Amino acid sequence: MLNQTYANPTPSTVDLDLSAVLLSNSSYDPTLYAFQGNLHLGDSDTAFSGFEVPQMQGTNGSIAHVRQQVGIYDDDQFTQYTIAVLQNKTYTLHLKGKGELKVGGLPKTSVDYDKTIIQQGMQCLPIASIHRLTSDGRTERPGGSSNQQFPAAQRNPSQRDKR
Repeated sequence: MLNQTYANPTPSTVDLDLSAVLLSNSSYDPTLYAFQGNLHLGDSDTAFSGFEVPQMQGTNGSIAHVRQQVGIYDDDQFTQYTIAVLQNKTYTLHLKGKGELKVGGLPKTSVDYDKTIIQQGMQCLPIASIHRLTSDGRTERPGGSSNQQFPAAQRNPSQRDKR
């Protein structure tokens, strides 16, 4: 992951903007077709969100860009994800989905994706700050949603350190 930003949250969606690098030691250069990827926290079988992973070449170092409004599938799991990001130095996600790939003149083949992703959380940052924290003044809101909002963007320095 090079960068990842969530913005414009609603009770059921959030805008996702991310860039990720494909790391592969394969000598093949397949076309990886777009697929619906679902995000799971740790060992959870329940996806908290998902997005369309774009088509790309499977060359080592290829960069995928995602800019989409994504659904929040499970409020409890999304809350646990948010807590993991804010309270840990690292946390584990799983990107799962079914797609296809094609190499040269060979026919397309099915692929089951289950990629473990270790992310750095906010506690890895030497200085953390939150700007423009707002509250609507109510202690409870319909549906149990939060009454506080703040923008947060996290750059994943672990990829920069590996170059």
